[in-house]
Amino acid sequence: MASWAVAFASKFAVKSAHALENVSVVVVGAGIAGLGAANLLRKHGATVTVLEAKDHTGGRLLTDWSMGAPFEVGAGWIHGPSSDNPTKQLADAVNAQYAVTEDENAVFFDINGYEYDEDEVERIVDAWEGVLEHIDGT
Repeated sequence: MASWAVAFASKFAVKSAHALENVSVVVVGAGIAGLGAANLLRKHGATVTVLEAKDHTGGRLLTDWSMGAPFEVGAGWIHGPSSDNPTKQLADAVNAQYAVTEDENAVFFDINGYEYDEDEVERIVDAWEGVLEHIDGT
């Protein structure tokens, strides 16, 4: 639902930065999509109320410290953390802590916990890039 709100707000935002000034919107869910939708709607003049059923915001963006060390329960990676990435912009806006990782330092494991060798990783990456090219039609 929050993704629909982002698309809805974007449609009106093209016409006017204040196209939603007299509009009140309820966003259901304070996960990253809901917070992103609320932020976009608010930027374009809407009065926004965000409802969340859980006792924390961020949805699957949750770090559990109950065992004395951090465990990322859900989403824990911002892919492509460039300055134009809206997820990174939201993280920066709330002073979220994160570390930039380099792709060449990535280690990949199979479902049984065994590390893939470099040739297997290259084969998987090539296959993935082929899928992305097919989707993009290039």
